[in-house]
This record gives sequence, C-alpha cells and structure tokens, in this order.
Amino acid sequence: MSGQFIGYPTGWTLAVFDDADAAEAAKSELEESGIGPDDLILLAGPDATDRMSRLGTSSGLGARIGDIDKRRAATDVIRRHRGHFVNRFGAWATEEIAPWRGEMPDLPQYMRR
Repeated sequence: MSGQFIGYPTGWTLAVFDDADAAEAAKSELEESGIGPDDLILLAGPDATDRMSRLGTSSGLGARIGDIDKRRAATDVIRRHRGHFVNRFGAWATEEIAPWRGEMPDLPQYMRR
C-alpha cells in the first residue's frame, strides 16, 4: 500500500468487480456511451494503489454526470457486468446502490459500515 493520503471521493461512484475481464468490459461500455477516460479509473493489478490516490483529488463520474437518468444508465452498465458494492459518494452522504456480494474482506473496523 502506498503512503499517500486518499481524500474523501466526493462525486465518485465506485464499484467492485470480482473478474478483471468484467471490469474491462464495463469500462469499455461506459466509454462507448460517452464517459471519457478522465471520468473512469480501473483499479486493478500492481499499480492500482498509485491510481487510487486520484479518487480524493477530483470529481468523478457521478459529479460530471449530473442528470440522474445518465447516472442510472451508468450504474446499470456496472450491474450488468456483475459489479457490486456500488456506492456513490456525495458531498454529505454516501448512497449504497448495490451491496457487497459474497464474503466481506477482512477490513479494519473503521472501514466497515
């Protein structure tokens, strides 16, 4: 894990994919729908922690897609590709869109809901 501080990811919608191919397919479909590469971060592989630091520094997909119908369509893409633990981080609240599926990883208590 990197020693960088990760800020609160305001404006981001985050999801977990158990399969790297499914995550890539979701990313491709989101890009085809007009969501640009600056709005997507795929955290996988050995350099995932380096890219994670971006989450607290700029607005993500949810902030740039203000239209609720467009946000819902993007979330539908994530779900269709078997994404889970989908959460949207607003300025004042976190919206859980889809719960964690399967056994929860061993996380410190402060990171649990």
